[in-house]
Amino acid sequence: MFSYELACNLNSRVAAITSVAGGAFIGAFYNCNITHPTALLNIVGTNDDTHPYNDSNGWYYPVSEINSYWASVNNTNPIPLVIELPDINISDGSQVEKYSWINGDGCVSVEEIKIINGGHDWPSPLSPWANQDINANTEIWNFVSKYNLNGLINCDNLYLEFENSENKRELLKIINVLGRKVNATRQKREVLFYIYKDGSVDKKVIP
Repeated sequence: MFSYELACNLNSRVAAITSVAGGAFIGAFYNCNITHPTALLNIVGTNDDTHPYNDSNGWYYPVSEINSYWASVNNTNPIPLVIELPDINISDGSQVEKYSWINGDGCVSVEEIKIINGGHDWPSPLSPWANQDINANTEIWNFVSKYNLNGLINCDNLYLEFENSENKRELLKIINVLGRKVNATRQKREVLFYIYKDGSVDKKVIP
């Protein structure tokens, strides 16, 4: 809860936040002053009794609304990528899914690590009662260390790499997912296919 408070009210100093088994009271985001892309990682359990995943009392935002708010303010793709993480320890009674809203401003993403059947716990292989498939410490550092106040570190360089790779091949045309030719090379957050004279094709999503 304090992480959300800092991200909202001290945003000029916060590049990215994570929340483990955390909640946000209804109204917590009413006065947010987001001044730059701010990445979020949520690590949450679906059976959390302290900060319910879907609060029926109306005290806390459902996790889906927290993710939706931060995806919206960061201008990410509206539909997340979903992957199922390996169930390393089948005896812990829980499994993990990862949801990623990508291609936000500054290349930031909003992510949820969803612990199915997880409680109000800190996931760790060393925990005798929490999910043991992931290590929350590692997940947090791997996430927040990628960002600075401008967004993803080296975001601009990633785009330049695309530009440089194009210059080595002769581009024939650019089409969208419907097969229609497009003229602009920077259709924001649209999947585009770059077709080259040598027969190669690149799929790109320009942040």
